[in-house]
Parts: sequence; C-alpha cells; structure tokens
Amino acid sequence: MKLNGISCWMAAATVLTAASVSQAIDQMIFGVPASIYVDNINGPVGLDFAPDGALFVGRDLSLSGGTSGQSTRIHRVAPGGVSFAEFGDVIGDPDEVFVDVTGQYSGTPGSVLVAGNNTPAITGAIRSIAPDETTTLLVETVASVNINGLGALSDGTLYAGSNEGDYYVYNQGANSLDLDFFMDIGTGGVAVDSQDRIYTTVALQIFQGGMLVPSANPGDILRYDPMTGMVETFADLNMDVSSGGSAAVFGPGDAFWGSDLYTFDRGTGDFLRVDSMGNATIIGSGFDQGIVADLEFGPDGALYASLLQDNQIIRFAPEPSSVILLGLGAVGLIRRRRA
Repeated sequence: MKLNGISCWMAAATVLTAASVSQAIDQMIFGVPASIYVDNINGPVGLDFAPDGALFVGRDLSLSGGTSGQSTRIHRVAPGGVSFAEFGDVIGDPDEVFVDVTGQYSGTPGSVLVAGNNTPAITGAIRSIAPDETTTLLVETVASVNINGLGALSDGTLYAGSNEGDYYVYNQGANSLDLDFFMDIGTGGVAVDSQDRIYTTVALQIFQGGMLVPSANPGDILRYDPMTGMVETFADLNMDVSSGGSAAVFGPGDAFWGSDLYTFDRGTGDFLRVDSMGNATIIGSGFDQGIVADLEFGPDGALYASLLQDNQIIRFAPEPSSVILLGLGAVGLIRRRRA
C-alpha cells in the first residue's frame, strides 16, 4: 500500500472545521462540520432512517455493561434527534436494522426488520417490528450464523450477510433464507451500488467451531456481482482490521458526497472515499475512536456514524462551501491511498 501526496492549489487561508456544538469530536471529515446527534444511547450499532426522519438503531451491549449477542431492544430516535426510546420486543443480538418502507417483506408498511438470532440453536434470524411495536419472527437460517447485515437490490431482493462470510437471499415464497454466495469473513455488511453489486470490508478472523478461522483477504473490500455470480477484490487496501472489519456505505449521489463508497481504517483512523476504480482518498481522521459500528446517510443528506464505545451517534452535515473542499482537496491534507 502506498500513500501518494497530491498537489493542492486551494487558498491556504481556507479553514477546516469539524466542531461539535457542545463538545469536541474526535472523528473528522475535512471541511465538514460535525455534531453529536444523539448522546447516551447505549450500544448503538446498525442505523437506518425512515422517510420521516426517524432513526432506528440496532444494539450491542458488549461495551455498555452487557455482552456481545445479548438479547435487548433496539432504539427509535425521533426526527431531529430530540429524543429516543427502546422500540419493540427483546431480540437476541439485534445488530442490524432495515426499514421496510412499503411493507414488501413484513406485510406492514413502516415496519423495521432486525437481524438477530434465535436461542438456544443460535440460528440467524430476521424479525419484524411493526409501527405499533408488535414483534414477529419473519424468517431464520438453518445454519448457525451471525447475521450482521441487511440490504436490498433495486428489484427488491433482500440480502442478509453474516460475519462468517455467507450471504443469504430472503425467499418469500418458501419463507426461507437461502444461501447464495460466500464473500470471505467480514462485517456481514450489505452495501449495494447502482448496478446491484454487493460490497463488504473483510475482517481479520472469526471464532467459529471452537477455533479462530483467518480470512483470506483481511483489510480489503470485496465485491459480489449477482449477474455473473463472481466475487472479486474491489479495493486492495490492506486496512488494519485487527480489531474488526469496518462499516461501508455508498454516497446518496448528490453534489457533495457523490456515489462513491465510504469506509474507514480502524488502525489509522483514516476516513476513506473509494471511487469506482477502487482508488481510495483519505478525507478524514479519528475514526478509530469510539469504534464506529455503522455509517448511514440520512434523508437530510448528512452522514451519520454510530459510536459503539461512546454511546453516541454523530452527524456530518456539509455546508455549501464543503462541496469545493471535498472535491479539490483541503489544504494538502487529503491524500490518495492505493494498493
């Protein structure tokens, strides 16, 4: 991996800000103001927004007085982050959330799908929480896996990813999760691009069957193409994943964020923007602080990050001047990262 500096012809007087309204924030995206959106929300992991701006938050209590995989309830954050409350029934290991806007999967519009597990068999499971908080088991795997990701293709096909690297398709007709492909040991994330290809960052190893199983592509970003059925290396970044894989999300396609892939290096704390060719640009820092569990763009165009250790959700909201900063490179601080 090489880090190549790029020349920057922007005025040296340009000021970069990433300040919280109330307190300092370690995580920075150069040129983008940051603030704490939610504080004291214990164990925040997966994030997904409803169209009205309500934010649903999966949970892991391992760093807030409990254990990883412990049964608990997810959170609902009111639009604007003014308040939050637990939502739905207690669910085993409710890491990931996915808002079923039209009710395509659950049958009830506005329901929230939650990736968790069933005990004592520890099969991967997806539950549905209706707007009235009625919680229903939707489907579960046959195998013992840890489902940590949910995402849909443009045709509505729902995928569930697991830490073990197995990815499942939700077969509504048979009400089953059918194994579709394997994409190395990773976060189980389901980041989908405009061509319906699925991406994940690869972790270092996983504890499985009583032993540690190493991954073949630690620190890289892999891509699966459902049209060809092939898995390939999208970005050979060799990120430091000794403490776990990293979340990834595609930009919403606006003038500031574009449609590139965003992720971070846990070892260096660098925040990365990865273009369609797999070339990464460092556009931020401090993302090893607080353990960023998930990244999500909101309906307001801001980027949100859940900090598992700090029990916070932070918000990066670009201002009009930020479009120039991110596009051209900010005072020489932005660097290109290639394999």
